[in-house]
Amino acid sequence: VPIGALAVGLLAVPWVTGSPAPPFALAPAPEAPDERPPLVLIVLDTMRADHLSIYGYERATDPEIARFAAAATVFEQVLSPGDMTLSSHASMFTGEFPVRHGAHPDSGSLPLAATTLAEHLRDAGYATVGISSNCGWIGGTHGVSQGFDYYDARCARSPFKHRGPVFLGDRVTASVRTWLFPDHTSWEWRDAGDIAVEALAALDALAERRAPFFLFLNFMDVHAPIHPPEPYFSMFPRSAERFDPTWGFGEFRELVRRGEPVPPEALEYIAATYDGAMAYADHHVGRVLGRLRELGLHDAAAIAVASDHGEGFGDNDVFGHGSSVRHAVTRVPLILKLPGQREGRRVATPVSTADLFPTFLEVAGLRVPDGVGGVRPR
Repeated sequence: VPIGALAVGLLAVPWVTGSPAPPFALAPAPEAPDERPPLVLIVLDTMRADHLSIYGYERATDPEIARFAAAATVFEQVLSPGDMTLSSHASMFTGEFPVRHGAHPDSGSLPLAATTLAEHLRDAGYATVGISSNCGWIGGTHGVSQGFDYYDARCARSPFKHRGPVFLGDRVTASVRTWLFPDHTSWEWRDAGDIAVEALAALDALAERRAPFFLFLNFMDVHAPIHPPEPYFSMFPRSAERFDPTWGFGEFRELVRRGEPVPPEALEYIAATYDGAMAYADHHVGRVLGRLRELGLHDAAAIAVASDHGEGFGDNDVFGHGSSVRHAVTRVPLILKLPGQREGRRVATPVSTADLFPTFLEVAGLRVPDGVGGVRPR
C-alpha cells in the first residue's frame, strides 16, 4: 500500500467509525389498549418504477418487494408531484402539491405553517418515528420533520460529505473517495444497512409499547453517486468493469447539448450499478418487512412502499432528476397493503403519491382536512 494512501486512510478512520444513533426515547404508552393500526411508509429515494420487476422489468431487482406486493395493491400508474426530494416528500406528508405547500429548491423547506401527516398522527396519540438517509433535502432543517417524536436524518460519516465544489470539486472528491474506498456504498449518506439496523431497533421499541405508531423510512442507495457493496455491485452484467467516476450526468447533458452521443457503455454501466443498488436496498427493505412479520404487526399494519421521484438515464435526453417532469423522473412505484389485506391487487387508475396523506389519515380513523389535493385511491 503506498505510504500516501495509508496516511490518508488513517486520517480518515475517525470519519469512518462515526458515532452511534441518537438516544431513542418515546413517551410512555397509554394505559388503555389502543388497537389502531400501525402505519409504515418506506420511500426508496430516486427509484423509477420501470426498474422493478413488478412493473415489468426483466431484471429481478426487487424480490422482497415483489413478495410484499403479492398480498398488497400495486398501483400501475403513479405520478410524483415533484421531480426532487423535498417537494415530493412534502406532498406525501401534507397531501398538497408543490404549488400549494411551497417546499421546493428555492424555498429550501416546508413552511412551519404546514400541518404534516406526522403532526396529525402525533396529536391523535400515535408515536411518530422518522429515519432518513437523505440528509441533504429532508433533514432536520427542511420542515418535513414536523410532528416526529424521533427523527434521525444524519448524513454519512465522511470527510467529503456535502463538500462538492467547495472541497476540491466534485470530480476530485469522487476520485479520492473511489480510490480510497472503492467498495463503500456511498460517502454522501447512510446506506440501506445502516437505515435498516436503526429501523429494526425502532420497531422493537415501538412493539413493546403496544400502542399505534407511524414509521417513516427513506433509503438513498439508488441515488447518484451509486456504489453498492458486493455481491450487488457485480450482480448485473456490464461491458466495462469500471467507469470513470469523474463522469456524471452534467457531462452527459453537455454532450447532448453539443449534439454528441453519450457512450453506450457508460449508460449500460450506470443502469447495471443502479439495478444492483436497488437489489441491495430491496434486501434491507425485506429485513424491515420481515421484522414486522416477526413482531406480529404486519397483518394489522398499513404499509406503503413508494418513491419520491425517478432518474433519467438518457430517456428523452434527460439525465438525473430535478430538471424534468418526463416519466423517467416522475413515474414512481407505489405498493400499498391495508390492514388485514392478504390478496394482491393491481390498480390501473392513475394516482399520486400525495394520495398517501389522506389514505393514512383515514386508516388511522382521522378526518382528512378539507381542500387537500390528495385523494385516497379506491
